[in-house]
Amino acid sequence: MVVAALSGLPDGRAAIVATVDAFGRPVEVVLIRNGSTVRAFDARCTHRGCIVAASDSNLVCRCHYSVFDGQSGARLAGPAPSGLVELATAIVGNDVFVSL
Repeated sequence: MVVAALSGLPDGRAAIVATVDAFGRPVEVVLIRNGSTVRAFDARCTHRGCIVAASDSNLVCRCHYSVFDGQSGARLAGPAPSGLVELATAIVGNDVFVSL
């Protein structure tokens, strides 16, 4: 599913994108662009499912303050038991596709 235009993503920083999954349910995805590549992560914290927010170079859960690396999604601190779940991505032209 197309979730963003590559040209619209900030290079080297995380962006939180709201979209819908194949069943029409709303989901939020973290997209991290580095040049012509993009990594995607489920924006739900692995602790209680709250949506993370971009903060400086990290991603922070606003509910219980788990901190995740803004490039790899790895858990850095807080009650989350693991890093953010990575999602498969593909870029076709200027379109960023994410498997939801």
